Amino acid sequence: MQGRGASELVRGGRSDRRGGEVRSPGIGRVESGGRLSAYGCVDLPRSLVPPGAHLSVPIELSPVRLASLADRAAGLGAYDTATGHFNVGFGGWDNSADVYNVVGGELAARTYPVEGLDIFANYAINQSFQQHAIPGTPDDQRTSRHKFNAGVQLRTKIGFNGEISFYYQSAQVWAEQVATLSGIVVKQFPLPAYTMLNGRVGWRFYKDRIEVSAAVFNALAGVGTDVAQQHPFGNRIGRRFMGFFSYSL
Repeated sequence: MQGRGASELVRGGRSDRRGGEVRSPGIGRVESGGRLSAYGCVDLPRSLVPPGAHLSVPIELSPVRLASLADRAAGLGAYDTATGHFNVGFGGWDNSADVYNVVGGELAARTYPVEGLDIFANYAINQSFQQHAIPGTPDDQRTSRHKFNAGVQLRTKIGFNGEISFYYQSAQVWAEQVATLSGIVVKQFPLPAYTMLNGRVGWRFYKDRIEVSAAVFNALAGVGTDVAQQHPFGNRIGRRFMGFFSYSL
């Protein structure tokens, strides 16, 4: 095997709430990689080649990616004479010594006005207080301050049943670490408030042993607002339809 090397340099550290950044024990990691080529031998019939001859076939394990102008501007793809590697990426993580104090509460209620009908609702509030180890660090509010859920469940004697549930949570602001050429910085990524409507309908028969049902998840996705997202780097939650079949012995 042969290869031409490249490296990704990653560093980490710890921030002290009282004394600023601590330079004692750090964490370092170097990853190497590159373009590899493998060579194998293919035996041919004796009638085609003399005894003992073989054919070498080069196999490219990964394609070569050409460096762009943006990569050059960011300092990537250049040869580092100090380390003897090509810089292909930067990363890292700082362990924060921030202090979080969280208080909150929840209020829930459920009522049964008639047989087979349930109505429920609950509300939760969350408030966080932060003490930053490094002054000026952006606040993190990744838990919604207000959450509200409500729904209706229906069950009938002839086997039909259904449920509709509504969910709401207020806006969030995620403070995430981002690796830059000048070091690791904390940036805020806001997520807007969103609502979610789920529904389900089913039918039980054959002595309540068999149930066939259908459900919709996030039925209002994209209606009037953008599709919900629960993490700034995560996928968006689109509308989903599901069907179910169950049999009880």
